[in-house]
Amino acid sequence: MVLGRPARCVPLPRRRFRLYTTADGLPDNWVRAVCVDREGNLWIGTESGGLSCWVPRRVGTLSMRDGLGHENAWTLCEAPDGRVRIGTDGGLSGWRAGQFTHYTEASGLSKNVVRALACDSAGELWVGTGGGGLDVLSAAGWRNVRLPGELSGNKVRALHVAPDGALWVGTERGLHALRGGEWSHFGREHGISRPSLAER
Repeated sequence: MVLGRPARCVPLPRRRFRLYTTADGLPDNWVRAVCVDREGNLWIGTESGGLSCWVPRRVGTLSMRDGLGHENAWTLCEAPDGRVRIGTDGGLSGWRAGQFTHYTEASGLSKNVVRALACDSAGELWVGTGGGGLDVLSAAGWRNVRLPGELSGNKVRALHVAPDGALWVGTERGLHALRGGEWSHFGREHGISRPSLAER
């Protein structure tokens, strides 16, 4: 009897495994056969759910399962540091290098409902909330910007930083601009057909 050389264990590459079940769309949790065709489609034979074909997606989806703060994602903005900021009903989420970070009321945000985002040339992130008004995130942390009386509803719906540095703010009470610390209001006299949502 001739003994061969002992088998050498080869370490598997470090990869993250993910379990797919019927909750992800698989017809049955008992998988009996798998095959990848020339187009990269994954064919799955199951115990009692028949044959399933999974086609590679060109658009990926990130959800609470992946770490997003809430499933309702209202607004997006790329910050100067390359992080993608996402405004949700669960606060402000940030995505970079495959990881999420989060800001909520517990960390300085006025309200967890974030409906609008904008980045300015100074690297500050302007955050429009649903009921908490306007917040700013900078290297120094959070601060809340006091809104004029006509914005007392504090529901910011849209934000835009213009090339001249002006911050345009759209709310349920109309359109406003912040320049050099001074607010301006734009209404019917400027050509806006319905300055307020109350005018329905």
